[in-house]
Amino acid sequence: MKGVASKPSARRRRSVPVFFWHCTPVSRLPGILGRGLVPGGKGWVYLSDCRETAANYGGMFHPENVVVLRIAGAALDEARIGPDDDDLADILDQRRSGWRWHDLGWRESLAICSQCAYAGTIPPAAITVLP
Repeated sequence: MKGVASKPSARRRRSVPVFFWHCTPVSRLPGILGRGLVPGGKGWVYLSDCRETAANYGGMFHPENVVVLRIAGAALDEARIGPDDDDLADILDQRRSGWRWHDLGWRESLAICSQCAYAGTIPPAAITVLP
């Protein structure tokens, strides 16, 4: 239809990445390694498919003493992976696409902003602490 923005596309069907990345303050490591990454107040654990993006995002909020965690994608339930509700929303608003973050899936979210969200606890066995 004329004048209607087309839905952003991940261009090809992406499988779950081998690894996701998450940045967190070092002070939270004991709890994470004991219980896993537990969803925050919005019910999500925020993940990136890019280590640098995760590190930069974490550094904005906790510039001192942060650690990047590598998450095994195979350990996640794909049905619980959703689009990012923060940066993705900002990008879609800036593009004036007419789409909202919840109109898209996690694949489109990764393609647009390299971030997605997980609605569940990520078990300690899926987490590797990187130097």
